[in-house]
Amino acid sequence: MADNTERRVYGELQAQHRSQPQAKQRETWANSTEFILATLSYSVGLGNIWGWPYMCLYSGGAAFLIPYGIMLLFVGLPMYYLELCLGQFASSGVTKLWSISPFWKGIGIAMCIGSSLLAVYFNVTVGFSFYYLYHSFSTTLPWSSCNNTWNTKHCIQLEHTGLRLCNDAANITEGCINVEHESAIFADYNASLFGGTPLCDESLNITEDCVGFHFVSSAAEFWERHVLGIMEERDHFQRPQVHASVSLLFAWIVVFLCLFRGVKWLGKVVYFTTLFPCLALIVLLVRGVTLPGFEKGLIYFLSPHWSRLNDLDVWMNALLCVFYSLGIGYGALTTMASYNKFSSNCQRNVVIVGFMDVLSNVLYGMTIFSILGFMATAKEEHMDNSATMGVDLVFVALPEALARTPDVPQLFSAVYFLMLSTLCIGTQLFVVETVVTAMTEEIPKLRNHRTVTVFLFCVVAFLLGLPMTTSVGLGLSDFFHAYTVAFTIFFVALFEVLVVGVVYGYRRFTLDVKCMLGYSPCVYWTVCLLSVTPVALVALIVIHAIDVHNWRNDILEEIVSWMLLVLSMLFIPVVMLVQYCRHFNGRFLETLIHVNKSSILWGPALPENRRLRRLMDVPDCHAYYALQEFTEQQESSNALPPYSA
Repeated sequence: MADNTERRVYGELQAQHRSQPQAKQRETWANSTEFILATLSYSVGLGNIWGWPYMCLYSGGAAFLIPYGIMLLFVGLPMYYLELCLGQFASSGVTKLWSISPFWKGIGIAMCIGSSLLAVYFNVTVGFSFYYLYHSFSTTLPWSSCNNTWNTKHCIQLEHTGLRLCNDAANITEGCINVEHESAIFADYNASLFGGTPLCDESLNITEDCVGFHFVSSAAEFWERHVLGIMEERDHFQRPQVHASVSLLFAWIVVFLCLFRGVKWLGKVVYFTTLFPCLALIVLLVRGVTLPGFEKGLIYFLSPHWSRLNDLDVWMNALLCVFYSLGIGYGALTTMASYNKFSSNCQRNVVIVGFMDVLSNVLYGMTIFSILGFMATAKEEHMDNSATMGVDLVFVALPEALARTPDVPQLFSAVYFLMLSTLCIGTQLFVVETVVTAMTEEIPKLRNHRTVTVFLFCVVAFLLGLPMTTSVGLGLSDFFHAYTVAFTIFFVALFEVLVVGVVYGYRRFTLDVKCMLGYSPCVYWTVCLLSVTPVALVALIVIHAIDVHNWRNDILEEIVSWMLLVLSMLFIPVVMLVQYCRHFNGRFLETLIHVNKSSILWGPALPENRRLRRLMDVPDCHAYYALQEFTEQQESSNALPPYSA
């Protein structure tokens, strides 16, 4: 068996040596500033606007910062640190990285699948952002009026959305409707607001000839009926909408133009994708706190509710927010770190990103709720009716509020949607780069054809995203995210920390870090990665599985969701089986121990860093370093000499 193993290892070295002259030297970031901006561009994204402010509000207001900070310290930052260290040490992407233990290479493939799925449906949201940005330059914002082809008789314009129902005839005022006295309604609102269509009382039958009490804002109808194309009359075959398809195509063109020239060009792009949203955030925050009623939203957002800290769901929401905010488990962090210099200070970068993440969450929350407070004041309604999350917040509530602002609402709408588009693109670029890097490392010939590789990926992803431009596309995206991508990244993160801590050995990992930085990980990283982090990840998986099971409506949906999850995780057991069968020697336990060892190819990419790592005291790696030294001695030749037993 030893002779066969030696032959296999030598063959791997020969293959690696033959492929090296064909490949270009791996690019790196021009400086540490580009790397930090890249991580901020990726981590500070749509999640900071999409879900964190509402999750904070729902989970205790300002008190939510306590569970969020704890989960960030004990789960988020340790996982961030782990992924950066692995990528930087090996200078490789998410698939080649798993030469650390080839038996678990399926984890890297699962990361690529999760990132690919995310890239497909996330860019649809980017396309919607560009579409809103385009309409922000209109003379009249189309989501501010009901004079459009997609509007219905239930539509109510922004200046009238403050109308409310009165309890008695004595309270009939200019902004109030009494449903028991239709004569008063007809006198004030029949012609101007309802176009001659009478209101229906609850005691009457609501037919095509009357309007019920539930009005729909013009901003909601623009999003639902025009952008998404959700109509009452639906065809059995859902056709992609032209405007959504064109917007999606434009989004993929932008992604291609930012990625096709490699990391050197991408390092310049991140200056804009990181710094412009900061500038736009300042502009919108200043505008928000100068609007009447802004204090109503800020008080609502920042008021702490300490009793909510006793709820387990609040702590799980905090952990979910940490994952979605930092972007853990997709492989993008490992990929970005692989282009870093070998001695870059990972620990400093993690601290910077963690601090900026919390700061950006608070600032985005203050900006959003100051604007929502203005809208609630203008509509004379409680903040509970204005606070929302997800697409309803990003594409309905905030556009409606900004359209109400005096003095050129188009300007602030354009700033908001340009900021939103830039944030989304900043995340999308590194999600796609993760997959492209993995492809070029697994197929070395593609390294010299990066432009073609990026182009083909963008084309395929665009075609796969077309079904999500139909009227059911939003539900399809939510389904993929909840049942496939979310579970994948949770499992991947758990496997990642277990493999490094148990299979590879945390002691060897600390020596790898010491080789890079000159010092071992501190006690804080050790305690988190070996105990707190894996326990929290197991709890997150269990609770999320229970929640998702409760969301399902029927047995068919449950079957499809489990099929998607199995497909996304399928390569993990498949790779395990292949590796085990390849090395099976008739003894189960002995083979299992053997296949979990690191590959001979694991280690720093550059010869000088391998020599540095060889100086570390690792007794079980003498054979590894001897073969590495032998390989380096042969680098001047065109090929390694043939193997002889």
